[in-house]
Amino acid sequence: GHSLIRHTFVQLSSKRYLFPLNLPVPLIQSLQNIKGFNEEAFKQVHQSGWQITSIRFNPNKSLHATNAAPRGGGLEGAVPWSSHGYYLSERPSFTLDPLFHAGAYYVQEASSMFLEEAIKQTVDLTQPIKVLDLCAAPGGKSTLIQSIISKESLLVSNEVIKTRVNILAENITKWGAANVIVTNPKGQILLVRLKKGPFAGGLSIPGGGINPGESSEETAC
Repeated sequence: GHSLIRHTFVQLSSKRYLFPLNLPVPLIQSLQNIKGFNEEAFKQVHQSGWQITSIRFNPNKSLHATNAAPRGGGLEGAVPWSSHGYYLSERPSFTLDPLFHAGAYYVQEASSMFLEEAIKQTVDLTQPIKVLDLCAAPGGKSTLIQSIISKESLLVSNEVIKTRVNILAENITKWGAANVIVTNPKGQILLVRLKKGPFAGGLSIPGGGINPGESSEETAC
């Protein structure tokens, strides 16, 4: 709500700035009736010009968060809705950090990490399940899901665009989990096959970005 947004805004700082964002009036109007929406705090965050960088640590790697922090970017505070997410004081050059290439953490917007909370509130994660990430590249959703499902569960990370499969496979490989399969067929085929057993559901959420350590608004599906 309001207090969480304001707390995040006040506590975080960044040495890298973007141009302030002018929010469209229709967008503000569409949010007015949403419970917990605070127009003043929302505008303040988006018009500040600050770029906030966040990462999510890999629980499969035997590294404490303080030891796996990216070089050049200190930890600024935990992401409230993520078990392994942290904000950074500034954005470092991730491609120069060996731990990034080793899969010790994944660069991801804090808002995207809210998927963890959504899954925890709707799925019984104590049971073995099958999960389909239908549009998985570059791997942010899949690495997050793999971190919260049981070892007996199965995650199918699918990408329908062939040119994006390689970066997905690379990130899944770096993440280092044995219960993930990377595929490339049409989603309808996978849904038919997965429904033959216990099936948690298909996630058709647009992914973004194909460059390591960078984000993009490019839609994958």
